[in-house]
Amino acid sequence: MIKTGFRKGFINRHETPLPDYSCQIEIIKTDSYQSQIMSCDWIPFDASKYHKDHMPSKGYLGTARKNAGEYKGIGFHAWKQNDHEFIYYIFNK
Repeated sequence: MIKTGFRKGFINRHETPLPDYSCQIEIIKTDSYQSQIMSCDWIPFDASKYHKDHMPSKGYLGTARKNAGEYKGIGFHAWKQNDHEFIYYIFNK
């Protein structure tokens, strides 16, 4: 069962892990001023795509890359150890 929270239908990535395959998702990006829902391409971490000397830090899960609008191409990183970029997501239909 997928647990949802914060906004109806959105999934807490700590309760239901992000997918291990590329797909389109929407994330809730929150800063000190506002919350925005952003359409993104989810790109999970794949160690085979990195040289051993350029491996991301431990706990890196992947990147949600904004796929439309003013900031198209900006990436929001997901880490096991912090919630700085985003916590909530939903599969983009």
